[in-house]
Amino acid sequence: MRKLSTLTILVAGPLVALAFISAPGVSAELPENAYMADGKALFLENSCDKCHSVTAKGVEAQKKNHGDLSKVAEDADFLTKYLKKEVEKETKGEMKKHKKKWKGSDGDLKAIIGWLKS
Repeated sequence: MRKLSTLTILVAGPLVALAFISAPGVSAELPENAYMADGKALFLENSCDKCHSVTAKGVEAQKKNHGDLSKVAEDADFLTKYLKKEVEKETKGEMKKHKKKWKGSDGDLKAIIGWLKS
């Protein structure tokens, strides 16, 4: 009888796990809007508001206001590269890189950009 119980656990356990993983609505990746839900918190946590405001979402710059990001026109791919200092952007007639290089995770950066673009 003990061998049957062990066999049942060895076979049934992985099958139950597989059913859970492949069940509708269960995903290993977070949905796109889950990243954006944390965007504002991450924006503040990473001190982006030291220099930037997002007045449309109730965020005012703490020190210098290098621009209101309420209407960011650039696409997410460009913004990702710009914040990682991989590309330059024209600002007041000059090509410049972002002042600080993004050092956080790609997921956090995606959340911030998603929140800004929403």
